Amino acid sequence: MYCQFSNVTATVTKIKSLDFYLISNAKGISRTYQTTIRCCLHSLNRLHDYKQQSFQLRNNKSAIRVSGVLKKITLLNHKNYGHLQLSRNFSDFPTQQAPIVKVDGCLKVLVDSAPVEFCQSSFIWLHSYSGLPWWATIMVTTFALRSLITLPCALYQHNILSKTALLKYDMEDIVKDLKREANFRVQQLGWTETRARHIYNRSVKKEWNKLIVRDNCHPMKSLVLVLVQVPIWVIVSAGLRNICFMLPSQTPRAVKAYQDLSLEGFWWIADLTAVDSYWILPVSLGITSLINIEIQAMLRITESSRMQNVLVNLLRAVSLFTIPLAAMVPSCLSLYWVTSSTFSILQTLLIVSPKVRRTCHIPVTDNELKHPYRSLYNSMKRRIIHNKT
Repeated sequence: MYCQFSNVTATVTKIKSLDFYLISNAKGISRTYQTTIRCCLHSLNRLHDYKQQSFQLRNNKSAIRVSGVLKKITLLNHKNYGHLQLSRNFSDFPTQQAPIVKVDGCLKVLVDSAPVEFCQSSFIWLHSYSGLPWWATIMVTTFALRSLITLPCALYQHNILSKTALLKYDMEDIVKDLKREANFRVQQLGWTETRARHIYNRSVKKEWNKLIVRDNCHPMKSLVLVLVQVPIWVIVSAGLRNICFMLPSQTPRAVKAYQDLSLEGFWWIADLTAVDSYWILPVSLGITSLINIEIQAMLRITESSRMQNVLVNLLRAVSLFTIPLAAMVPSCLSLYWVTSSTFSILQTLLIVSPKVRRTCHIPVTDNELKHPYRSLYNSMKRRIIHNKT
């Protein structure tokens, strides 16, 4: 909690007068006691100098009376000489403590894990050596991680999906030949239909696997984006949370990082360790998540199946659920989530570009739009007109 004064200049003037009065009239006070009083008053003068250095102290709702200050530092109690030496020591930095958080179970394993501690240390190192404020450090780091790691994974995913989609043209001729062989065995060799169907299905699966090996496009490889992006999201979120609560241990480095994070906010968020009381970041997170989902839905050429519609509605519900969730976490986490969600929109718009796809050697498929941005604009226009009517 910061030490606050309504009028520091007037306070220091009164304290200096008190200094002169006490030293001049207190004959029974020893020199040691007088020296201690002077040290305490010197600490208050340092606080006055700190106030004049343009540090804007928060929560300045009520002033502390001079008598209350003197009583707390025991200047008005001559009998309590022994306790006077234990009076509070003022420093040039605002004292602030993070709430004590008890971590147990799986969460403790996550907090103490090596990837989370590495992420936490990397954030602190980047903040120290880049000279950027914490809000800019979080945003720049998020864009760097998404650009260097998740964007290549997304391009690789689309490459695999495009190659897999093109296999159907090779499979059409193979399936015709296998059906002809199955009919021949039933009619000429006397095979039963059950046996012929079993051999046919096994042959189709075998030929499909051969094509996958030939083009190196196993469908499971398309999950690489999820397998990379989700762990990164969890690790970065846990690392920022550790900084907010000085976990796993309150070392001097952790305390300094926490104090810097609480002072280097932006605009309406002065303290990135506190929640966003205006709900601007939580609502922005929900909006950007919904925009990304709707863009992907509008860029789909083929008619959506029932399963795809259920999945889209589920993702919409999850996007709305993130709003109250983001309102309960520190603002630095909400800022990271909003930045990551905004990058997802840019990533979606970038990957659908035919020029980008050809540059990254993604094959042309029937599901690819020749003019994706024009199609997206027309889809948005039709949806707006439909909602008005």
